[in-house]
Amino acid sequence: MVNDIKQLRYLFLILAFCIIIFAVCFFTSCINQTKSLGDIKEGKITKIVDGDTFYVDTFSERIRIIGVDCPEIDTAEGQKAASYTKSLLKVGQKVWLEKDTTENDKYGRPLRIVWLEKPSNTVSKDDVMNKTLEGKLLASKNAKIDTVKPNTKYAEWWSWS
Repeated sequence: MVNDIKQLRYLFLILAFCIIIFAVCFFTSCINQTKSLGDIKEGKITKIVDGDTFYVDTFSERIRIIGVDCPEIDTAEGQKAASYTKSLLKVGQKVWLEKDTTENDKYGRPLRIVWLEKPSNTVSKDDVMNKTLEGKLLASKNAKIDTVKPNTKYAEWWSWS
């Protein structure tokens, strides 16, 4: 009986050790993961409409940012989100617009990931969270995640915000 308890403890310790090793390996690979930058187009902000809607000089239609949704402008939360976006974007400011999978949404608006700083060819989760409009809106709680397939390139990183 005593040997059985010792064997169970030993097996439990081995199992716990394996789970810890697996968790460390899994989370380390996720945290250190990088992705290649997609198709990018530079533009200058010409008009900011609300928290997740603005115009740039390189597109005739307003930009629909990928992966997030801000409250509507006619709500207090929407006003807050719009003010926050206006604190990040200024008319005439350069932004870099990354295409994910599809060019436009069902209304014909260009779908883009909005980089506030020029990104390098490979990007990390930290880059996505700290250098994109989407990451900043999520971190500040001015937007919620709203991923629509197939445009899900950074969705798993945004879901960690």
